[in-house]
Amino acid sequence: MIRTKRIYKQQLIFFMTMLCLLSCSKTTAVDDAINGQRLVSATTLRAHPGYYRMGLSFVADKADVSRCEVAWGNPKQRINIDIQQSSNDTIYTVIEDLMEGKYTFDVITYDANGVISDLTLRVHTTVYGDNYAASLTNRSVRDIYFIGNTIPYIEWLPTVGQDLGIAIRYQRENNSPRMKFSERAASVVELPEYKAGGMITYRTAYLPELHAIDTLYAAEVQLAAPPYYSSITNKHVAEKSGLVSQIVSQSTISLHEGVDYSTLQFQKADRNPVSLFILEADLNNGNLGLSTLMPNNDTQFSLQTVLGMSQHRENAGSQVVAAVNADFFDWSGLPWGPVIIDGSIVKDYVRDGAGSTYIGTRKDGSLSIGYASPLTALDYQRFQNLVGGGAHMLYNNGVRQVFNDTDRHPRTMVGFTADKKVYFVVVDGRQPSYSVGMTIDELASIIGSLGVTYALNLDGGGSSTMVVKQDGSLKVVNRYSDASLRAVANALAIVHK
Repeated sequence: MIRTKRIYKQQLIFFMTMLCLLSCSKTTAVDDAINGQRLVSATTLRAHPGYYRMGLSFVADKADVSRCEVAWGNPKQRINIDIQQSSNDTIYTVIEDLMEGKYTFDVITYDANGVISDLTLRVHTTVYGDNYAASLTNRSVRDIYFIGNTIPYIEWLPTVGQDLGIAIRYQRENNSPRMKFSERAASVVELPEYKAGGMITYRTAYLPELHAIDTLYAAEVQLAAPPYYSSITNKHVAEKSGLVSQIVSQSTISLHEGVDYSTLQFQKADRNPVSLFILEADLNNGNLGLSTLMPNNDTQFSLQTVLGMSQHRENAGSQVVAAVNADFFDWSGLPWGPVIIDGSIVKDYVRDGAGSTYIGTRKDGSLSIGYASPLTALDYQRFQNLVGGGAHMLYNNGVRQVFNDTDRHPRTMVGFTADKKVYFVVVDGRQPSYSVGMTIDELASIIGSLGVTYALNLDGGGSSTMVVKQDGSLKVVNRYSDASLRAVANALAIVHK
């Protein structure tokens, strides 16, 4: 009932006012409206938040609008808008020096006679400042790569916010600073001309709202200068194996497309020296393959050095890129595990009492590491190349095996990743001033740092040998622990098909 009376009262006042206006001789805005002319009006007020300021835009017919005012605050603050600075019918203004917080802005338009618009525009919005900026978080760095002969780069973790990207500042080789912006979608950003050991800082950029006029940034973060590594392989061993306390020397060369050979000499936490020789071969390269070597490039059991076997294979027309010793063996030359060479089954049984693993390539091109004892005659028929590997599997389907052994010796191991990267690793030992060797568990730490899913320990001690082809010549690269290079029963090679 009260609401109904209020409506009646409002209608009465309206009709009385209209009657009064119509009786006046002077023309008014209402007269114009009655005569079919437009009232002064504005539409589509939009806020453009900024850093201690606010942008406002709206549409008005400048033929009707002579002056605009913006009002806000309590008590009301007002400014005039210079509509001559607007583009077409869109009027835009920026209000500076505002405090951070919530605001309500009103826009009032007037015609040349000072008649106020029939519509006052209003928008509720936020002005941003240091408190908002302090709440912003930076993207996290997954890793920094400073690898020889490549452009350094930063790898980012996936973003969880709605940032625009990352502004990066770093020191170039000529000591001048360089700014670079990494877009939000980018997971990697390169740092061309980065100076080794130089400064790197970054901050994550945010746009508070879709129509904001200012980009705000999280607090700047300074990154520790990334250490230099000659290869990603050495980086992974140094940072993920848990064994490297201090790097003494390192090197990397490319032996073939898809094949890199790295050396890494380091000290452990107990200051004992270790020397590693690591070969990485990407078997996704269709020109590369894994092959079994036997003495004199024959199928008769005997003993020969890895270098000798590699040379005989080369003399037979193959190109050996690198090779390591393979299976344990009797001094008669009989290996403990099975042997298959280029589809020819040479030995399909395991020495009595010897737990034997194997590594091989199947005829469909897939790699395989496992235990040899369960292999059937049909299984052997499916392999193109295969050698035994002793009793110790280091990784089985991504699961590390633990042995709790304490003896350190020269070691040889082989493993591969899910994406068909094969690793040969030789560790020198029994030379206290140069390399003390490793336990089998330490060996697993090394190969595990390279991301393998399967790996096994091959014959070691004086048998441990790595041969690579450099400058067109095959040579032994590690320091074998015997007085002379040991002859062994078979070897495993990366060959150019």
